[in-house]
Amino acid sequence: YSHGTFGSADNAMHLVEHLVRGGYVVAAPDYPLTSSAAHTKVRFADVSDVAQQTRDVKFIIDRLLADPGLGPIIDREKIGSTGHSLGAVTSYFSSFGMQTRDPRIKATALIAGGDPVESALMTDMGLLGTGHARVRVPALFLSAEKDAFALITGQPYASYSRVEGPKTEVMIKGGVHVWFRGTPQVLPDGKNPDCLFFERNMPGLAMPGCAERGGLIDPMRQQAITRDALLSFLDGYLRGDAKARNRLRGLGRSYREVGVRYED
Repeated sequence: YSHGTFGSADNAMHLVEHLVRGGYVVAAPDYPLTSSAAHTKVRFADVSDVAQQTRDVKFIIDRLLADPGLGPIIDREKIGSTGHSLGAVTSYFSSFGMQTRDPRIKATALIAGGDPVESALMTDMGLLGTGHARVRVPALFLSAEKDAFALITGQPYASYSRVEGPKTEVMIKGGVHVWFRGTPQVLPDGKNPDCLFFERNMPGLAMPGCAERGGLIDPMRQQAITRDALLSFLDGYLRGDAKARNRLRGLGRSYREVGVRYED
């Protein structure tokens, strides 16, 4: 699990712990130039380091496989990646970037990544000129309907449309960017908590959706959906569990706030 920009991997421990209970070995790095919890203690993410973060992913896989304690219990043919926000952008290019992908990644789950390609074009992430690798890596896109960050990085389902598949997109109705992780902050007036970031760092800029009030999902419900979807996806495509794939595709029957589209 990887995280960038708006916090640390510690903020996603509910996901890490859920995957560990599900039988997975999980590495949860804080990238040095995009995580406020890393040793560098950055106050604002240096997004130009994202290209280097794809190399960090390769380094972490190398080190885990070489570790005398962990290496023997890791199935090197069943390595998955996931991440939130810039961590999702990193995971996207680690799986689908022609020059940046690691072929050892056999499935990837992108949480609140918006459209990573649009993000890389909007800002200098060190990824300009990166081609799209036409590879069939199973992909899960976990998206939130009211994600203020995703609203400025391309149209909904843009990334889903781009990759070859198998692919699934889980759209959480009323969900927001920051509630995928951490202890959720609920604002008393029904305001989207994503908008606090823009108010602090881009004052006076009118952001899409930030004038709206209400219509948000319960944040703990959003996290429960995320855990369920993520484990079902990894079990389905890394362990070859057909029941888990069916559970993922039928998530809308379990949670009324969920819309699912998929393609083999």
